[in-house]
Amino acid sequence: MIYMEPRSLGFDPIFQSWLQRLPESFGPGHKITLLTLFDTYFAPACGVMRKNLAEPFPTVDGALLDSLLNLMDCEFAPYYDREGHEPKTPEDVERIGDQMESIFIFAFIWSVCCTVNVDGRQKMDVWVRHFMRMNSSKHQLPKAGLIFDYLYDTEKGEWVQWMETVAPYEHDPAASFAELIIPTPDSVRYTYLLDTLVLQNKHVMMTGPTGTGKTVNVSRHLQGGFNPLKFVPICMTFSAQTSANQVQDLLDAKCEKRRKGIFGPAAGKKYILFVDDVNMPLKEEYGAQPPLE
Repeated sequence: MIYMEPRSLGFDPIFQSWLQRLPESFGPGHKITLLTLFDTYFAPACGVMRKNLAEPFPTVDGALLDSLLNLMDCEFAPYYDREGHEPKTPEDVERIGDQMESIFIFAFIWSVCCTVNVDGRQKMDVWVRHFMRMNSSKHQLPKAGLIFDYLYDTEKGEWVQWMETVAPYEHDPAASFAELIIPTPDSVRYTYLLDTLVLQNKHVMMTGPTGTGKTVNVSRHLQGGFNPLKFVPICMTFSAQTSANQVQDLLDAKCEKRRKGIFGPAAGKKYILFVDDVNMPLKEEYGAQPPLE
């Protein structure tokens, strides 16, 4: 086994292996388009971020690439051959080929560009728009607002504002003040990303300052945003006193025995584990601080 620094490995091996796992219906043209987009945007954006911008929650380039590929996987999920689902028609495959650039740009915005602070988002907005003009992008982003204000709708084939994707808010006079949750562009886009990733079995970490509604939005979406016949949420709160044994006991108590040595949720269901406040445990006697794996 050979251990290498991520910088020495580079991005190409990861991206090339991902290209080999794309749906079989995707031809060489699809893969060449994706490879060109990756070479055009990813490395230059990482260079700009590392030299000129600040991240509230520090990341590494490999994690950003993984986030980008996860979002792309979510968009391409319907094109994989699955039992019980009709395969996509050649017309559908051709249409997504035409939309490939816009799908990539959307995933790129919400994996690489979004990790910077507020000032950095203004600069990334200018940089992405400039690069899209330089490369003669077919579907330019609307001029109003920032690049973070838009979702690419593959059904319509155009960029739409986040608030256009949800029904208008209707006030419930019977609800108490504490129960009122009014949709905002931030809550709509973050719950959309949460929904997209979780439904494709992707892990999600939501970060942000205290009091910005992370727990409220996630908890509310877990309770009402997923089909209760298929998904069962499990909520946990970590603290410095939480031990690995406590976590294991809690999960074991929720699971049912399928057969000898096999435990899990009820048949036909999946658990969604929500860990609120990820904290490291207390240091041990000699200073070790192992994570709760």
